[in-house]
Amino acid sequence: MARKLVIFATLVLSLILGASAAIGSADGPKLDGKWSGSIPRPSHSYDSVFEFKASGDKLTGTVRSSELDQEFEIVDGKIKGDTISFKIGSTSGSYSGKINGDEIAMKVNLSGGEFGSRVMDFTLKRIKE
Repeated sequence: MARKLVIFATLVLSLILGASAAIGSADGPKLDGKWSGSIPRPSHSYDSVFEFKASGDKLTGTVRSSELDQEFEIVDGKIKGDTISFKIGSTSGSYSGKINGDEIAMKVNLSGGEFGSRVMDFTLKRIKE
C-alpha cells in the first residue's frame, strides 16, 4: 500500500511539474522594460524611449520623446504571442510589432491627416539596465 502511495505521489508531482513548465514556456517573449528607437514620420523621426509593461494579453506603458520633451501613454495595447499592437496617447497612427529577442520590428500605420495614409517601419532595441 505504501509503495502504491509513493508511485501515485511521484506521478502527481511529475504531472504538476510538467504542466508548470508548459505554462512557463507559453508566457511568450519578455517585453517588460525600456526600449529605444526612432518613431518615423514623413518629414522627421523622433528618438523615443518606450517603457512596456505586459500583463497577460494587455500591454501598457509610456513613450517619451526627448525632442518633444513629452511623455505619452500607451493605449489599447495588446499582446498575442510574439506580436504587439497599441496606440500612443491621442497621436495619429496605430503601431504593431513582432518581438525577436532584444529587438522589435515595428510598423506605424498612419491614416489620413497631414501625412496621408502610409505604413512606415522602424526598430526598437531593448535598453539593458
